[in-house]
Parts: sequence; structure tokens; C-alpha cells
Amino acid sequence: MLMPRETPYLDDLNSYYLFVDKLTQHMQGEIGSGCIYCDSTTHEVGIFFNESEIIRIVLLNKTEQPRVYTYAAFESIADIFLQNCFRIRVFFLDPHAGYFWGLLPRFKRGNNVVDSSQIDLPAFAEKLKSRSFSGFVEVTLGKTTESSLLFFNDGERIGGSYSWGKGGLDRSEKTYNLLLQKLENVAAVFSTAIFLEEKGTIEFDASELTATQTDRKQNEIEASGSSDNSSPQESQEVSRKIIQGLEEFLALYALIVKKKNKKLSPTALLNERFMLYLDEYPFLDPFGGQFNYTDGVVTLAGDTPKEKIVSGIVECVLETICENNIKKQFMDELKGWKNRDIFDEYGILEEHGIVIESEI
Repeated sequence: MLMPRETPYLDDLNSYYLFVDKLTQHMQGEIGSGCIYCDSTTHEVGIFFNESEIIRIVLLNKTEQPRVYTYAAFESIADIFLQNCFRIRVFFLDPHAGYFWGLLPRFKRGNNVVDSSQIDLPAFAEKLKSRSFSGFVEVTLGKTTESSLLFFNDGERIGGSYSWGKGGLDRSEKTYNLLLQKLENVAAVFSTAIFLEEKGTIEFDASELTATQTDRKQNEIEASGSSDNSSPQESQEVSRKIIQGLEEFLALYALIVKKKNKKLSPTALLNERFMLYLDEYPFLDPFGGQFNYTDGVVTLAGDTPKEKIVSGIVECVLETICENNIKKQFMDELKGWKNRDIFDEYGILEEHGIVIESEI
């Protein structure tokens, strides 16, 4: 299991004398955001949290064919701690790093190891950029205990975890340049791992649609040039309606998730789905700044058309509810969705196969 390279906040603890759920609650109050890593002979567990919620729990079963499971509540893995004795380490993570590590996709390590005598790190990074590499590079510095993880998305370096750093995801050039300085005096090896796609199936199948209403509307706009004729007031009114409709849609989603299980985090579940779809919807990157949903308030930014962002969000929401077996309940809740006219206008509901029956 991949863990931050920073020095642990706490080390050499043991589940023999600790209740891990209580430890998690205590750490939420003491450090706010972080990860608790638990290791036994048969299992590894990573508990990623912030001050208000469990972001994600990852369980690796080492026995037989290793398998990885993810959970949103501690109760799902409580029995594991009764059956095994774990060594425990606690890592402090900056709030944005907590979500990054908690929602990290599955990955596959490469078989080759590259020596720094063959190619320096900047040149190696350029090669990865030319291949639109998404994954991470593990840099091990000679015979020292120092190391780092450099994360890439579509060829761009988005941050790193350094054994001499702090916070779990440092995006500064200063820390990266310090790594380059170290590499001038110490031999190192680079190994890579690529992130894997984890797209699941969905009952709302729109794959057979050859031209959605959204596509037709966009084509009509481009053909007529009407997009340039809309006044700023009209554009602002459309944006207001889109955001208003999306906020209500997400509120209904959160409501139905909480009805199923109060301990589930609707936001964490959705962010996890966003991370799985970064290739298709890069604008939904929780760290990209184009979409933010906090305390029921939606913020849209960037040049991506708002209807395109909304369409991606709708797809991720639908997959999440299907995965959690709450499709019927969610569709019932959508009957009361008042601000959906703009979604109809842009064909977003039709695109995703959503048919909402009117309330009687």
C-alpha cells in the first residue's frame, strides 16, 4: 500500500492496546487531516480522514491473491482489528492532501527501474510528459533513507511527497528543486507506476445515443453563431439557473445517501468517482478548481462550458447511486426537483437517460 514519504506524526503504535476507531477520532481533533496506516502479516489498512469525516478506508488483503477493498465507514472493517495485531503509524496531511491520498486511484507498478546515471530527472519527466503519463515516479536516493514520490496527471507534475517535507502533497517548485540539488550529489533510481481506470457499469446507459440533445443544441449554436449574440445579462441568468439546479440536484443526492447510511460521506463518495473519471472529465478534478461543492454551495470556474461540467457531474452522481443500490429512492426524490428546467433545455437529462415522473 502506498503511503506518504514524510516522517510519521506518530510511530510504533500497536492495535493490541489501541482502539483504532477511537484513535481516529482523537487524531481528527488533534491534527485535523491525516492518515492512519495499519500493517499486519495478512492485511494493510489505510484510514484517510479530515476533522469532520472519514474520507476513505482502504483494505489490502495480502493472503492468496492480494485484493484491495474500499469503505466509507469504520464499522465495515472492525472485525479485522479483532482478528489481527497491527503496527500503526499516523501521518499528518494538509487538508487538500488528505483528499488526494484518500481518493488515489489503483495503480500498477512498472517492471523497469531507471538509474539516474542513464537519464536525469528533468529529462525523465519530459519523456513522461510526451507520453501524457498519469501515475507517480518513486525516487530513491542512493543508499540513504531519503526518497520521494512525484505525482503526474496527463504528463504534468502536480505535486510530490518528500521524506524531508511535510503535509503529504507539496506542489512548490522550491521543494522539487531541493530534490534536484540532492540528485546532483547522490545517485538515484526512478521507478514508475501508472494509475488504472476503474470505471464501473451504470444502469443509465446512453452509449447507443448517436446524437444527444446536448450535442444538437451545441451544433445549432455553432452554426448560427448565436452564442456570440447573447447579452451578458442572459449569460449570467443561464449560469444562475444552472448553478441553482445543480445545487438542488446535489442536495437531493446527499439526502438519499444519508438516508441509506448516516455515516457515509456524499462528498467523499462523489470525489472518489471524480478521480476515477479524470481522463474523461479532467475539469472535475477535486484539486483543479473548476468545480467546488462546499456546504451546499456550488462554484463553477474556468473556460469549460458549464453544461459540460454539469453533465459530467450528473454521470458521476448516477454511477455513485447505482453502485450504492439507491437508484429507485433517488429517482423518487427527483420528482420534487423544482429547478430542473435548464437541465431539460440543454438535454442533460435525456443524455443520461433520466425520466422524471411528475408528482401527483
